[in-house]
Formats: sequence, C-alpha cells, structure tokens
Amino acid sequence: MNNEQKELYKSIINLWQRLCNLHQSLLEITAEEYHALLSSDLDETSKILEQKKRIIEKINVEEQSRQKLVSEILGPKTLDENFKFKDLKTFFDQFEIESSGNHLNNFNLILLDTIDKIKEQNKKNRFFINRALISLDGLKLPSDQSKRHYLYNKNGKKMKKLDVKGV
Repeated sequence: MNNEQKELYKSIINLWQRLCNLHQSLLEITAEEYHALLSSDLDETSKILEQKKRIIEKINVEEQSRQKLVSEILGPKTLDENFKFKDLKTFFDQFEIESSGNHLNNFNLILLDTIDKIKEQNKKNRFFINRALISLDGLKLPSDQSKRHYLYNKNGKKMKKLDVKGV
C-alpha cells in the first residue's frame, strides 16, 4: 500500500465514521421528535425539526464528499447506478489493513443498521401524526371552517386512507 492509497483509505474510513455519527445523531433527534409529538409540545417539535434539518444538510454534504472520494478511488464510472459498496470493499481488501481489520465493512454495517432504525422511527412518527389528524376529524369546528383533513405518506403525498401495515 503506497502513501496515496493509505491516505485514500484513511479518508474513506473517516468519511464512513462521520456518516455513522451523523446518522446516529439523526436517529436520536428523530426519537426526540417522537417524544415531543407525544407530549404535544409544538414549540419543542419545531426546534427539533430545525435541528433535524441541519443534520440532514450535513449528511448531504458528506454524501457529496463520498461520491467525490469513491470517484477518485474507483474512477468516475463508479457513480452510476450499478456501483455497489462491495466494489469499494473489494478495492480495499487487496490491502492487509482492511482485509485483516475489516474496518470499512464494520462501519458500513453500523451505518446500514442505523439507517434502518431511522426508517422505523420515522414510520412511528408518521403513524402518530396521521392518527392525530384522524382524531381532529372528531373535533367540533365552527360551521365556517372545513372539517376536511388529509393523511400523508412518507413521500408527502396525500393518502386516501390510513395504512397501518407494519406498524
């Protein structure tokens, strides 16, 4: 492993570690969001959503860095749809430090697990919000206000009915 390859390896490991840390922060803030929603604390929920937005912006910056670094390591054609983490892992497995330590793969497993947990927490949050919207239908509104409320899916599209599968 020459010095340039060592630096690329250190860079990719540091990048994956930063991605893990940012996603862990996102998971924590998403759990805080759920607790704020449960307590109906709109001010706290608003603050949490701003924090969540900042973390997502940081993740997007790191994602751009990841794309640039992968392109530098494997070549520009690797950024197409066919690129897999396995390609990056295979490249670094030729060096003893990765083949014996498996650092990149371990960080990637942590990252994937954290992302799955974030998805589950977001599903809980979305389900709670949709249930709250349904309960609003039962409120008595003044006659000049509409009683029409909508439910939204994870992509922000209106749903015809509440989907409670998997929750």
